[in-house]
Amino acid sequence: LLETAAACRRVPRHPPRTFREAVQSFWFTYLLGHLEGAHLGYSPGRLDQVLHPWFVRDGGVSFDEAVTIFEELFVKMTQIEYIASMSWQGLGHGNLFQNCMLGGLDAEGRPADNEMSLAILQAQINMQMTQPTLSVWYDDSQDLIDHTPFRWEWKRMGKKILTVDDSLSIRQMVVFTLKSAGHTVVEAPDGEAGLAKALSERFDLVLTDQNMPKMDGLTLIRKLRASGQYPQTPLLMLTTESGESMKAQGKEAGATGWLVKPFDPTKLLQVVKMVLG
Repeated sequence: LLETAAACRRVPRHPPRTFREAVQSFWFTYLLGHLEGAHLGYSPGRLDQVLHPWFVRDGGVSFDEAVTIFEELFVKMTQIEYIASMSWQGLGHGNLFQNCMLGGLDAEGRPADNEMSLAILQAQINMQMTQPTLSVWYDDSQDLIDHTPFRWEWKRMGKKILTVDDSLSIRQMVVFTLKSAGHTVVEAPDGEAGLAKALSERFDLVLTDQNMPKMDGLTLIRKLRASGQYPQTPLLMLTTESGESMKAQGKEAGATGWLVKPFDPTKLLQVVKMVLG
């Protein structure tokens, strides 16, 4: 408390001298923005990049102490509430959508994750607070990804997966989610390209959209089963069609199961984990 009181007397009027003062200076400056108005999505941004130089410069703060300081910061951030009028009630009372982005690249294109990336992540794992939410900006460095909770569970379970979808945004989401979980992912923009890749390589799982301009998902599944190369391999359909007729056609074609669009990354990981055993 004495350290915090001393920091409050100094910052942000004067430059911080220590890591704790830097965090306190950030908090005061950040809080002023919220006092100005209820800003949904007003976020700390790349907090690990902002505070890492102060952590290095301080020299007297351990990693565990930094985690504790971030835990204290997250308690304060969670105390900020957004109270909306009836006309905005669907937006979600209390949730300001404060987000910290971790990792990514620096100005030279090099992996930018550092000790503060891990400290912020560990603090949120410890505290389980609703605010701030965390986003991990995946890059070539594995340190940050290896530290994420779902990565711990999947670390030694990586499989080779083919995703076939004519929607670039869906493919990108699937690729990012599954790669972050430790899998090798190959993508194809339509059924014809997917069939060619599947027959030229060997995959542990195939995810396919149904409605595509060049060969639909049902046809792709039938051809894969008929090839003899995928007699027992899980073949999952990703489709907006959830009726019983489509499910019956998928089962007849040889589909292992289906995931109805739209779906979130968590649901995708759950289904993939289930079918891969």
